[in-house]
Amino acid sequence: MASLEAVRKYRHDTVVGRPFTRTPGLPTWGQKEKFLEEAEEVALEFIVNHAWAGEHGLLAEIMGPVKYQSKTGKEYVPPPRPPVVDPQVLAWHLTDKAARIATLNNDQLKLDFAIIEGFRSGFSVNFRNAFDNK
Repeated sequence: MASLEAVRKYRHDTVVGRPFTRTPGLPTWGQKEKFLEEAEEVALEFIVNHAWAGEHGLLAEIMGPVKYQSKTGKEYVPPPRPPVVDPQVLAWHLTDKAARIATLNNDQLKLDFAIIEGFRSGFSVNFRNAFDNK
């Protein structure tokens, strides 16, 4: 598996490589709608293995839980940072096969979280660059 930091950085750079349209001064309603449209286009391109994502990618990160559920019917639960080692492996006497499966599942959660972190950090850079400081 690729380094999680490399995945996070690659996803960050992917988002930063698609800057949002610059909006000087106080944004109008139309500019806000354009910004959200551009953000949603980028979010749709990211694939993670969460029940709430599916073909919607990271759209929930842009819309928020209430709007996302009303649009897609899926409940968005922001993913917590996965543990370094799956607690099942440490707490229970698992067979080798079950321990490998738990480890692989935890590795997938860590990979998905790295993708989400990269998206969030790239989005924040684009957001700050799209609007004036004041």
